[in-house]
Amino acid sequence: MEYMFRFLPNQDFYGQTSVTVHAWDLSNSKLYSSFFSPVEVTPSGAYSPSTLEMTLDVTPGNDPPVISVPNSQITYVENGPSIVIFASLNITDVDNANLTSGVITLSCPDCLHGFYRPSLFLQPTSPDVLEYVTNNDFNVTQVENNTILQYSVLPLASYAASIDDFKSILSSFKFKNIMEEPSIFDRIVSLHVSDGHSLSNTLNVTITMQQINNNPPSIELPFTSINYIEGSGELKLDFNSSDIITDPDESLPFYTLQVTLLSASDEVDESISSSYNALSINVTSYNDSHLLFTGPASLAVFNDITNSISYTNNEDEPGMVSVQVQYSVYDGVYTSTPAILTINIMPINDHKPILDIGSSPVILYQEENPISSPVLIFPDITVSDADVPVTPVLGANVTIENPLDGSYEALMLNSVVPNVEAQYSNATLHIRSNGGAPITTSDVQDALRILAYQNRAEEPNSTPRNITVIVEDALYGGTLNYSDPVSARIDFILANDPPTVLLGQSTVLYTESQDPLLLSPSAVISDVDNTNLAGLLISLSANLTDFSFERLSVNKSLLPSSIELNETNTELVLTGVESLSIYEEVLRTLTYDNEDLNPVTEIRSVNVIPIGVGTGPGHSDLVRIEFDAVNNPPSFDLNGNNTGGINYYTDFTEEAQDPIPIVSGDALLTDVDNSSLHLVSLALSPFLDDEEIQAPTFNSSLLQLHRASQVNLTFTGVGGSAPIASFLEALKALRYINRADEPDTTTRRITFMASDGATMSQPAFTFITINSINDVPQLNLTSTSRNYTISWTENDMPITMTSSPSVYDADSTGFTAVRVGDVNEVSGDLITLNGSQLMMDPNHNNIYIATFPTPLTASALQNLLSTLSFSNIDEEPPVTDRVYCVSISDGFSWSYPACVEIKVIPVNDNAPVISPSEATVTVQENMTNTPYILPTNFTATDLDNVDSHSNLTWAIVSGDDCHQSASAMNMFSFSGDNSTSSDYIVEPLPCRFSIDSNGRVTVVSVLDRETRDLYVLNISVTDGLFTDYASLTVIVSDIDDNPTCFSPQVYNATVSLGDKKGTQLAILTLTDLDSSIPSPPSLHFGPIMLTPSSAGLTSVAFRLDENNGTLTLNIDEGNSGFAPMQSLYELEADFEFGSGSAKQFGCGAVVYIEVPFNAHAPVFTSTDYSFTINENTAIDTPVGLIINATDDDQGSYGMITYSMYQC
Repeated sequence: MEYMFRFLPNQDFYGQTSVTVHAWDLSNSKLYSSFFSPVEVTPSGAYSPSTLEMTLDVTPGNDPPVISVPNSQITYVENGPSIVIFASLNITDVDNANLTSGVITLSCPDCLHGFYRPSLFLQPTSPDVLEYVTNNDFNVTQVENNTILQYSVLPLASYAASIDDFKSILSSFKFKNIMEEPSIFDRIVSLHVSDGHSLSNTLNVTITMQQINNNPPSIELPFTSINYIEGSGELKLDFNSSDIITDPDESLPFYTLQVTLLSASDEVDESISSSYNALSINVTSYNDSHLLFTGPASLAVFNDITNSISYTNNEDEPGMVSVQVQYSVYDGVYTSTPAILTINIMPINDHKPILDIGSSPVILYQEENPISSPVLIFPDITVSDADVPVTPVLGANVTIENPLDGSYEALMLNSVVPNVEAQYSNATLHIRSNGGAPITTSDVQDALRILAYQNRAEEPNSTPRNITVIVEDALYGGTLNYSDPVSARIDFILANDPPTVLLGQSTVLYTESQDPLLLSPSAVISDVDNTNLAGLLISLSANLTDFSFERLSVNKSLLPSSIELNETNTELVLTGVESLSIYEEVLRTLTYDNEDLNPVTEIRSVNVIPIGVGTGPGHSDLVRIEFDAVNNPPSFDLNGNNTGGINYYTDFTEEAQDPIPIVSGDALLTDVDNSSLHLVSLALSPFLDDEEIQAPTFNSSLLQLHRASQVNLTFTGVGGSAPIASFLEALKALRYINRADEPDTTTRRITFMASDGATMSQPAFTFITINSINDVPQLNLTSTSRNYTISWTENDMPITMTSSPSVYDADSTGFTAVRVGDVNEVSGDLITLNGSQLMMDPNHNNIYIATFPTPLTASALQNLLSTLSFSNIDEEPPVTDRVYCVSISDGFSWSYPACVEIKVIPVNDNAPVISPSEATVTVQENMTNTPYILPTNFTATDLDNVDSHSNLTWAIVSGDDCHQSASAMNMFSFSGDNSTSSDYIVEPLPCRFSIDSNGRVTVVSVLDRETRDLYVLNISVTDGLFTDYASLTVIVSDIDDNPTCFSPQVYNATVSLGDKKGTQLAILTLTDLDSSIPSPPSLHFGPIMLTPSSAGLTSVAFRLDENNGTLTLNIDEGNSGFAPMQSLYELEADFEFGSGSAKQFGCGAVVYIEVPFNAHAPVFTSTDYSFTINENTAIDTPVGLIINATDDDQGSYGMITYSMYQC
């Protein structure tokens, strides 16, 4: 046997050793021995008688140093003092007492690349610092600078320092970080030493960085304000995913984040909320205004939370300019300075202004003389707007709804309102911004409170005025919005105007020594407010040197007892309340007389002052008295010589198109002293309307026309005078016209005066009576036309018969009735006004009328007419076009009719109905007189087409053996071996029935009861949208048109082996398709005969019973009556019925009878057999040969018998 020995010395062993080896067997027991020293063992088995002695030389080797520390993981606290790295360092070396070098490496494997570069003692300003203390006593050299490869590697070199020296130096190494916030990743300090031959193991000490929380967190918002639009719901306070929270100690956990809505109030429906949802964070909400997020969690989590905050304000009008959301975070030690986000509330203008004047005010307007003062209309009005803060408005419109005095009426602001200007036009005062700052509801309110009304008419119309104000606002989105209108009524208190006197002439000529001179023979005293006068003051003034000879007087006989006269030579005082006409009559007798034989010729003047009842002195007039010794004044006779007097009377009728003459065609103008005149003047009074005196023609080469007004004209002679004839010609051409829609009916008086240059004529007058007519009201059904056309669809809601209607009446402001005339009345029509059905006028057929106990204003009537509606309540209204004509009344006359044409659009909303829904008819088969109209009475009614059925379509939907249209043809595709295909149309069966447009059903082809005896036709009628169905059952009656035949006409029978005579083979039955026709009275089956194919079979082999048609076997099977080698027999059968000349034969039948026979010879399975037999074999000994044969015949014909036919 061969053995191999192994020697393992100790680590520090070297030199020579001896080894002794024993050998033994182990036949009886086991023996253990050491290879390293002899062991005395008493073996139980045989062992070698000798030993093997060996000597080994061990060569010494250098083992590497071994370094270790009891704790390879230490902790450095941020900003703390230096810590010893290699505490309790142990260095061993079994081969050496000294070390030569060592290398310390500082690294941070997890720090970001490029950001960590630890510093050794050479760079004290770097974050990581290694400190050490040299020990010169042990002669350890300083670090050799030129051996530093990078900042993180520190080589130590020595020539012969002991292990303890190295331990002392290495144990002095300390770690420190001088950065305010050092990286938190672990530092690895690696150390290995060398004994000059071998490197020690690498000792790794891990320095765990312990961060301390010594910095407060801070919150910096990327923006400090955000806009919130009123009513926009939830606003996400998202900082674009920015991290707004920062902390130098970011690796430490954070504990709470508080978000507070600083302006929260129980009275304001606003809140803050968060969509953040994580199990690590507990969220607490207080009063919808304070959110507290509690960790601990990382800084990143809290930054995510800050982007999940939303603000919601559900107030209709938030009412604040802004709110503030405060953020603060707590890191467990410090709380950040709060950060404020301002949310600017952006209001929108979503409410219309509201005007409040209390109950509709009534303002009293006091007429004053000469001009009434303005009166405030809405002194207490309030203008408010639910929009907060108040948003600017566009302005206000204030309208006089019925400015009856036209341009004499006006609206104005009594003083200046800052930022506001007002412009008045067309009875409306427009209040707007003056172009500076926008105006607010407060500005408009200030303006409306000083809004004033003024009427400058001398005698204003006393009808109350309605003043309406609307404030214009602008909705969010720019759509104009108006406040609801408010109105005030102005009632007039008319003043007692003073009376007026017109003497009729301004200058009179007094001729020396003449009779007393009438001063005012045509004087007129008027008082618009009274019919009485309180008195007259008549005085003579100027140049009174002859006052003792001069005298004023009136006809005292005309003075009633109610008038008292106090008189002097130069003054008359009449007092006492009496009618204007009495005073006027007295005044017209006023005369002047001068009894001086040599009077002063200077002009005198007589002044007349009327004294009103309750008003005092009125408007005076004076007449100048000129003196002339001889000259006589011109004179007028305006009506000619044919009538008495000099005045002219005529009439003018309202709305007359042609002006009227103002003097007779026979008028005269004369002057006994002169053939020429200086001037002729005429003036109309009172001047009340749009009226004019026209001078269409005059001789301009002789006369000049001077107009003081439309009704005040003066003709003067060119060069100072002109022939009287030219003046008279001009007067005869003068015309009067009044263009007013509603002229004042006060009688007009035209005063004519003429002067010859020295004296003035006596006045002559033309009196014009104004005849008014009642203007018919005006009605337009639309804003642009009198008539209107609309369409109404059946079943729709009522449709308005007007579109912005307008009404007008020049004579009246009140309307008393509306009537609607039906030009072509249609059943079911319903006319409503303001939702109520109009009632029939009892005096007129087909006229509906609505009367108003209190007359309506134009505006009210227009609003009412806007509700005039049409509809029809019939289930199926006739589609005839309607024409309804509308008229309005002012209580005197009806307006011209304004007609609305209504086109009714029908709706197909009823299904046609077939009557009857079911019917049954009987039709005899094989009728040849087709087409044949069936006696059905199908009719269809359709409420949508009462008068016409042209739109109804009849059809036979099913039940016929055909398709009703070519579109129902089937399309088939066939393909052959050549992979080509063709399409073929399979023609449908011809239809047997048709239906026309009147619902009549016609048989269009011959019916065969034996083919089909019943048809159930499904008939439909449709109006294009709805369909109804009916059922028609057609029974086809029978006639005898088919022969009696065997059915079936081919029979198959089989004769089995061993069948005996009488065996039933088949039963032949007869059928007549005319089953309803009685069977013939006598019927006999037979005879039967064999066809030529059955030759060889005797006719007695089969028997047919003539009474019941039973076919039986008439001989036994196997009888010689069957032909040999024949298995199939064909038998013809017939029958007859009737007798004599009426004897008839039906259609026969064929019977095929299969009879068994021996048709096949047996066949050996093998034709050649051989075998061997020994000699002397005993008889009847099987030789082992089996002969087999087969026969295809059945039964006994297939039985095989074997025999030896040759030996």
